[in-house]
Amino acid sequence: MKPLNFGLVIIVVFALISLPKTIVPVDATVPAKLVPTADAYVDSSNPESNFGISDYLYATFRDYNYTDDVRTNSYLMFNLGSFSSGEVASASLRLYAWHVTSPTPHVGVHQCSNTTWNENTIDWLDAPSFSPLAIDSVAVPIQDQWYSWNVTEPVNSAAGSKLTLVLSVEDINEHYDAYFYSRDGWYSPELMVELKDVTPPTFANFHQSTAYVKSNSTFYLSVDIYDPSGISDAQALFFDGQSNDGGNVSLIGTGENGTYSAYTHFGPAATEDTYTIKIHAVDGEGNSGLSDTLGAITLDNTPPNITGVNQNPSQNAVSVEDHVEINATVVDTTSGIGQVVLSYTVNETAHFKINMTNLQGSIFNATIPTLPYGTNVTYVIVAVDNANNTRTTQEMGLSYEYTVVPEITPFLILPLFMILILLSVILHKALAFSREPRQSERSYSEKESNHDS
Repeated sequence: MKPLNFGLVIIVVFALISLPKTIVPVDATVPAKLVPTADAYVDSSNPESNFGISDYLYATFRDYNYTDDVRTNSYLMFNLGSFSSGEVASASLRLYAWHVTSPTPHVGVHQCSNTTWNENTIDWLDAPSFSPLAIDSVAVPIQDQWYSWNVTEPVNSAAGSKLTLVLSVEDINEHYDAYFYSRDGWYSPELMVELKDVTPPTFANFHQSTAYVKSNSTFYLSVDIYDPSGISDAQALFFDGQSNDGGNVSLIGTGENGTYSAYTHFGPAATEDTYTIKIHAVDGEGNSGLSDTLGAITLDNTPPNITGVNQNPSQNAVSVEDHVEINATVVDTTSGIGQVVLSYTVNETAHFKINMTNLQGSIFNATIPTLPYGTNVTYVIVAVDNANNTRTTQEMGLSYEYTVVPEITPFLILPLFMILILLSVILHKALAFSREPRQSERSYSEKESNHDS
């Protein structure tokens, strides 16, 4: 597997997680069942007789002291044209015994290379020869039950063509009888063929905990993986464009069908980008599969930008009856804005937070309620993007505050105006009076003038 690139690091992995999920059923490797295309037994005591229409197949040996021993063998042919060489995992021949005698016979299955014999004409004289060494031999002590022989090797070698198998008793020197049903009887012989798993694993129910993340922040991935042979390896691959530039993460499960998962994070060296996620898995037979794109995650290490902060009423015009509207423009072009908060402090002691509302576009708004005269208010705007990067106006070197001033009510405006006018008249007259000579001084000046004349 390709090593982790750009700092994608595994933190901890868990096995099956108890999460609600929909299990997608996967068909296990179901054996194929074949019945013979031809079967018949041949009898040495009736060498020219054909028994192709019999309901039974015989495997017997009878030892006689004064006459020739008698043997019966049974021939079965199967069509393996639907199989390919090497794809058979196992194969077994199953026969139902309807009668056996004591002592217990041991029945061997032998391979025969001839596949041109005819069940309607075969007899002891023209029966094709077969391998003297049994492929498998089974004791048949009890009647009315199924018996099975392992024939994997000849089935594999004959895949794509036909196969002839021969039943023959392996014992001598006594009487041994084993009678089975033929394909014309109540329980037809069966060739059970189980194929090797050649299909890759399948994937379902992918889950990721978030679509946006910053470096060193943990996120969770899980996926259900299925294969009849079990799972030997599972990886989550991260693609930047067409290449596996984001590295890969091992997913942990039980080795069986089920959920595979990991907790992981991007390291500080990872490049900001959107990475698509695919799952690669290998089953117990070595078949590997790569999923389609199942998800995507964006790495974002850049915090939002805050501009255009303004308040209404303005800083020096907030009265005891005013609600203060705060507006700000907040932008994050990578992961988008997750939350904007107005945090304000009253008289440096009480702290409050208000979630700002997105009015339109990138403009966010919050309202500070009315406060008593003389209250000092400082506030900070906090912006958080969807990758949990945070920026505040305080970090940007911006500070905002105001003090509540008294309200001048309308019924006081006229009296105050009249008082101002009266004060203005009084002041004007006082100034005018101070500029005029006093009457006594004027009379004295006139007398002095007359006396001199």
